[in-house]
Amino acid sequence: MSFLNKIKGWGQKENGASEHDAADEAPFADAYKAGRGLEAVRFLDSLENKGDGWLLPPEARFDRALGLAAIGQREAARKLLLRIGDSRFQDAVDRALERVGSHNR
Repeated sequence: MSFLNKIKGWGQKENGASEHDAADEAPFADAYKAGRGLEAVRFLDSLENKGDGWLLPPEARFDRALGLAAIGQREAARKLLLRIGDSRFQDAVDRALERVGSHNR
């Protein structure tokens, strides 16, 4: 669950428990950190196909860009990062753009 949604309380069940637990968030991060970019992108595709709004569009673009960069699709990743336009995590976007442009992960 995104940080913003946690603050606003969205995605909470009546008892205050999160609708999505840590296990829901782990597949992308685990795959990305292990260098399995294609698996990370496929996980994001499965989230998108659910259509439950788990990730806000800027967050989804950021995560997808990281996955695309990990599988060598740097130009596609760069284009996604440039379209984010969300100041809540602009520093992270800028760092990702630097990595994507430098050919180093």
